[in-house]
Amino acid sequence: MPYIYIFFQSAELKNVLTNENKLFFPYLHTEKKYDFKLREEKFSTYEDIFWKPEEKIRPIKALKEKILQWSNEYRQIIFSFKSESAIKKFLKIFSSEQIKIKDKYNLDEKGIFVVKSNIKSGYALSWDNLLILSENILLPSKSVKIKNLKALKITIS
Repeated sequence: MPYIYIFFQSAELKNVLTNENKLFFPYLHTEKKYDFKLREEKFSTYEDIFWKPEEKIRPIKALKEKILQWSNEYRQIIFSFKSESAIKKFLKIFSSEQIKIKDKYNLDEKGIFVVKSNIKSGYALSWDNLLILSENILLPSKSVKIKNLKALKITIS
């Protein structure tokens, strides 16, 4: 498969490669002449993954069940969080479960990882058997707030 390589000056490359928080994935460049498509799926909201009504009511339980399912389907699952405190909360929730989550990412290792990143969506990359999910889509969005509560009248007959 054809790869596109990105070139750096030597000083920039050293800084990029020595930063432990960076993740590198080869960018696959497919052209129409190759006549094949690599399946990639993007997730933008909680509902893209958890569409059943009961999953909205008990989101943590639904997430735990999905993680167990995904661990059998994907080589790697990466959960992306914006802060270290969010990572700690996530790890605390799953500390008593049968799910082993690693806090150091290793490209060659199979497993479930947490990383600090600004990714805002999720991706299922079938060509690398990889699932990446951001914290933005791990829980359902908050319910819509009623702006004018006084104007809302409920009558019971």
